[in-house]
Parts: sequence; C-alpha cells; structure tokens
Amino acid sequence: MNEKTPPKKIIWINLREEPLIYINGVPYVLRDQYFTLRNIKSYSGITSTRLESIEMRLKEDVVGELHSYDEKILLHGEDEQGNIDPVWEDCEVENVLTMREAMDVLRDEVAESGVIAESGVKHVHVEFHRVPVTAETPPDDNDLDHMLQILGGSSLSDTAIIL
Repeated sequence: MNEKTPPKKIIWINLREEPLIYINGVPYVLRDQYFTLRNIKSYSGITSTRLESIEMRLKEDVVGELHSYDEKILLHGEDEQGNIDPVWEDCEVENVLTMREAMDVLRDEVAESGVIAESGVKHVHVEFHRVPVTAETPPDDNDLDHMLQILGGSSLSDTAIIL
C-alpha cells in the first residue's frame, strides 16, 4: 500500500494492558490513588479475555453509579501540576463504553460511511484485537506470535495496521 492507495482493511491492535472505559467519548483507566501516574502492577501479564471481562465489570459499576447519582459520575483528572481534580460529569448510560464497544462503534461507522475521501474504496473492513503488553517492556515471544498470527491472514498490500 502506498500513500495514494487507500486501505481496504484496517487492523487495529491495542497493546494497552490496563482496563479502560470510555465515558462521554473520553478514555479513563483505573489508578491507585497514591500512584496516579503509574500503571497498576497487578495487571501485568493479563490476557485479553480477562482484561475485557474486567472492563465489562467496570462498565457495570459506572452504570450503577450513574443510576445512584442522578446520571452523574465522579471522575478524576489531573491539572498541569499533576494535582488530582475530582469532577462530577453528567453522563447517560449509552455514553459508557468498553474498549471493545467503542471499537465496534468505530467499525460500524467506517462500514456505513461508504467511500473514504473520494478514493474509490467503497468498503473498509476494521478488525480490532487486544494483545496486552506490560508498559515499558517489549512484547514477549507469545505476544509477537499472536500479532503475527493476526497479520498472517491479511494481504498487507491493501491493509493499514494500527498498533
């Protein structure tokens, strides 16, 4: 695939090892309140199946809080100095998505959009995969094998790959 040839397929491989949830289109992860800038070590080596299961439970917790707090959720962000800022965010249940659900929405939007940038490509297939890799470490042999297996069945000449 060159710059002028649009992809017919997009393979998106997410390497993030932490549970992630989208609230109003913004991604949030769980953090230890005393180590907000660090990944939680207990997720090290987690499988994609287990990770997605945790995300579904996290979504259920968020939805429960929305019901308990009049469609509001308490979120914590950081200011420029690294201080934690708690904020009550208005949110409707349908605006709480797991990573898998968010990627399904993206896939459906791309499929429904038809021609991409007047390129002549009428259908683009988006494929999403999770291969959790521990932060600041290289993928291990199993991770690399998994990624090669994902890519092995595709014609890479017309496929865009997002890691």
